[in-house]
Amino acid sequence: MDGTAIYQGVCAFFLVMSCFGRGLTMGEMGMIVLLATLASIGTAGVPGAGAIMLAMVMQGIDMPIEAGSVLAGAYAMILGIDAILDMGRTALNVTGDLTCTCCIAKKLGFLKGRFQDQIKPDRQTKKGQRALPLFPFAALICPPVDSPRRSP
Repeated sequence: MDGTAIYQGVCAFFLVMSCFGRGLTMGEMGMIVLLATLASIGTAGVPGAGAIMLAMVMQGIDMPIEAGSVLAGAYAMILGIDAILDMGRTALNVTGDLTCTCCIAKKLGFLKGRFQDQIKPDRQTKKGQRALPLFPFAALICPPVDSPRRSP
């Protein structure tokens, strides 16, 4: 989701700047943020779906992509490199999902057992508490949990 939302905003700005030579108004920026967020939530997980959603975002700011227009030519340039952009969006989405999953699992105390036994503290913090190594994403984002959550 994160990568698709960023892609929609950057590409919409590129299309407007390259075709019309002007910036976006505050209303258009707000509409792009709203539509890009909604489009990223509803985009199917198939290659090329983000490019179709970009056409929807452009329609939402009253700049439809019509055959033979300058906007269609700029859109075709984006479609030419969309496979490469799609790989970057996928990497960003997977990284964000894994980071959030690890953070929530650590907060709830689910990171225990064999995985937790393999993590050995490698440095001291200022308060004298032991810090985890930099390998787990959760150790980078979440503060240390004092005690794991116990089932009743």
